[in-house]
Amino acid sequence: MDTSTDTPGSYEHYVTTGSGEQSASTLETSGIEPRIPDPAPTPVS
Repeated sequence: MDTSTDTPGSYEHYVTTGSGEQSASTLETSGIEPRIPDPAPTPVS
C-alpha cells in the first residue's frame, strides 16, 4: 500500500500534510465538539 501515500487526496497524504490535524483543532477551538455532548436535555432516557 505504498502507492496510497503517493496518491494525492489519500488518507495517508491527508494526515502527512497535517490538514487533518488542523481540521480537528479548528473543531475543538470552535467549540463544536464539546457542544455536541448535551447530557442535560435527554428526555429520551
